Amino acid sequence: MAYQKADGIWRMMTRTALDKANRTLTVQSDHFSTWAPYAMFWLTSLKDQVQVGKTTEVAIRTTDNFLAVNLEQTEVEIAQEKTINDLKNIKNWKVTGAGTLAPDNKYPSATYTAPGTVPQANPVTVSVEVHNFIPAGAIPGRGATGKLILLKRIRIVEDTWYHGTIAGRNSTLSNTGSSPILMRSIFRAISALPPAL
Repeated sequence: MAYQKADGIWRMMTRTALDKANRTLTVQSDHFSTWAPYAMFWLTSLKDQVQVGKTTEVAIRTTDNFLAVNLEQTEVEIAQEKTINDLKNIKNWKVTGAGTLAPDNKYPSATYTAPGTVPQANPVTVSVEVHNFIPAGAIPGRGATGKLILLKRIRIVEDTWYHGTIAGRNSTLSNTGSSPILMRSIFRAISALPPAL
């Protein structure tokens, strides 16, 4: 869990209690603040939507100061995000669904290639395991430990989002690099046109 102080900086709480039976995560605090769940590691991709037959990179991210955290501290400022550089604890990249996944052997990332057609099960899910992310000595009497399974969903799309008639005109909206905001603006502009004669 993390909270935001008046200075705008988010701080991670290192001491939490997980109750699996009741599905709760509890943290003790002596102040009212803006609180939110906080992920120490996550998967990110260059594209959340990938055209059929195209690729995107998926990488493991963490915060810049995570590996320096002393768990004796009750809270730690959340720093800038960065890519993990150590591959030895990164294992079992896989994709659940259509497409292929090629892990990089130098960096903690993989390249996902979408299938040639939009699959029936869409989006697909890329996953990877991070082991031993809790440093040796952080928990008294234990070596490096911990296991996370990170997930990232990626939607497969056709090149064309829409083809049809708007305000009496034949129109095609495509997914060739346009942002959703731009696409909505184009759609509104076309909708405002007078009917074709």
